[in-house]
Amino acid sequence: MLPIVYFCQVSGIKIGFDAKRYYNNHTGLGVYSRNLIRHLIGYYPELEGYLMTPKGSKLFSTPIGAQCIEPHSLLPFIWRTWGIHDTIKCLQLDIYHGLSNEIPFRRNPKTKYVCTIHDVIWRHRPNDHDFISRKIYDIKVSYACKNADLIIATSDQTKNDLMRFYQCDAQKIKVIHQTISDIPKITTPPLIPDPYFVYISAFYPRKNHESLLKAYQKSVENGNQHKLILAGRKGPTIKSIQKFIQQHHLTTKVEVLTDINEIQKFQLLKHASAFIYPSDIEGFGIPLIEAGMSRTPLILNNVPVFKEIAGEHAYYFDINNLDSLTAIMDQWNPILSKENALLLEKKMRTKLSPEKLSHELMETYLRLL
Repeated sequence: MLPIVYFCQVSGIKIGFDAKRYYNNHTGLGVYSRNLIRHLIGYYPELEGYLMTPKGSKLFSTPIGAQCIEPHSLLPFIWRTWGIHDTIKCLQLDIYHGLSNEIPFRRNPKTKYVCTIHDVIWRHRPNDHDFISRKIYDIKVSYACKNADLIIATSDQTKNDLMRFYQCDAQKIKVIHQTISDIPKITTPPLIPDPYFVYISAFYPRKNHESLLKAYQKSVENGNQHKLILAGRKGPTIKSIQKFIQQHHLTTKVEVLTDINEIQKFQLLKHASAFIYPSDIEGFGIPLIEAGMSRTPLILNNVPVFKEIAGEHAYYFDINNLDSLTAIMDQWNPILSKENALLLEKKMRTKLSPEKLSHELMETYLRLL
């Protein structure tokens, strides 16, 4: 098959990116920002890219071919929402892309504004967020939906939510999935010598660690010999999860890892019998992509965004019926599951390739100009 050839004339086009998350977030919005910017500039080196961020520490370097822009304001903490207008105007940007659910409240009429909205989880689970945070999120997303020239949604799930909760015009929303990260080649032996299932996620209520543990406990009682590895940053549910493990005598079966690095994360994925994802709401699901690209079989909660990404190449359960998850673990077939994992990796490499999605984004930009 011949490679796809894309023709986009972008010389002289100036695009500014909200790069606060690019420089300072290791996961989630930071991964999205770095992948989008690095791939876009890599495929379009003639593009004039400006990474706009408040002053402060930078955990990641500026990509070659781009320029970092910081405020001269005495109030840098409001620069992204207000003062950045003057910088956008001075740079004569053609496009400004807010990469994390917001655009500035002052806009330059000669600049087109794009906003990526990843999710509106606070609308689905309001009790997980305090009142002030919910109001701030609502104000920013509502403003973006009304005033941005284009909304990028990272999934059909998010697009539908924006139309449902914010009455966002469907014609203004373009679904462009997140691209895949570079997956390191793992040649080291397993961190865990025994067969195991793994769940990689920060410890928050919607991630449903306790529901997973309840289903796993029943599977152990049914004779399952797999261990369960829970890896991720500490969060508000970490203590209750550790307490559950001790109270139900699972300390020899379940390991909680809160300080793994990137290489260790992919070691865990590569050698796992399966990656289990019991979260009940996500805007996209980067861990699912990382597991799929590591050829790790997937056991997923039956929510729309997971089916949107993995399709028929995963095993699904209902988080409200934990016996459905226990049954999958009880009947786990490593040979059949690996065949599914290979098919999913192939699908992801095509559907989520950096080249394909970068060109799709650039063509979307050009339609605005």
